Amino acid sequence: MAVEDKSTFLPTTQIWDSTNISSLKGSPDELKQLIIKLYKNINIISEVLNKKDTGIYDVNEYICGRVFFPTATQTNQFRAVYRKVIDWGKALPNAAGSDTVAHGITFNASCTFTCIYGAASDTAAKRYIPLPYASPVLADNIELWVDNANVNIKVGKDRSAYTVCYVILEYVST
Repeated sequence: MAVEDKSTFLPTTQIWDSTNISSLKGSPDELKQLIIKLYKNINIISEVLNKKDTGIYDVNEYICGRVFFPTATQTNQFRAVYRKVIDWGKALPNAAGSDTVAHGITFNASCTFTCIYGAASDTAAKRYIPLPYASPVLADNIELWVDNANVNIKVGKDRSAYTVCYVILEYVST
């Protein structure tokens, strides 16, 4: 059964009634209660923002706001997900075969990828394909994988018309 996380729900209705401030009669106890309510609301906002998956896709390693379950040895510690965009910087291969681009990620024994995906663009013909690309025609397939030093793309035919390519890597490391 899936666990619903209601802690990241931020109401869109007003969570702070500004009339509370104007109705204060100057009592220190009322002021204390108002400050406590304000603190609680700021805390709710902070928790929601800290759990948010950010929409930033940078070519530098970036903690994106996602977290993965704790490991068996770190039972209380969720693992941060890092995101890095690889700008392929060249056209896809012009014949069946593979090509590589260094990703610059430092690997250790606890580095694990959670998502590897991307897109390639033929800007002249205005055609766009996802990476990896699956087709019932074997030669049309495009394979995408990562090793300890490179991002690798393997094509089954000429794909050199696809001159803009981005690969997004997301991974955990403890």
